[in-house]
Amino acid sequence: MLDPSKKIGIDNWGIVNDGVMGGISQSNIYLNEENNIIFAGNVSLENNGGFASSRLYFNRETLTGVKAFKIKYMGDGNIYKLRLR
Repeated sequence: MLDPSKKIGIDNWGIVNDGVMGGISQSNIYLNEENNIIFAGNVSLENNGGFASSRLYFNRETLTGVKAFKIKYMGDGNIYKLRLR
């Protein structure tokens, strides 16, 4: 489903920012030199905005037989939300 070292799955990621509601936050998702997926950006509270998000899209069947996954992250001290659905 996702193997950054072979660039598999990077095209399945999308960005949804507050621009859908008139905000001006900006973000991007990319692979760095070490083949880590990086989500970075700036959140603005102007224009009633205030969110930047990335989403991974895949077919439900992709997870057949998967019992666990691992997420490794590095933050900046702020509080963030991870939603799985």
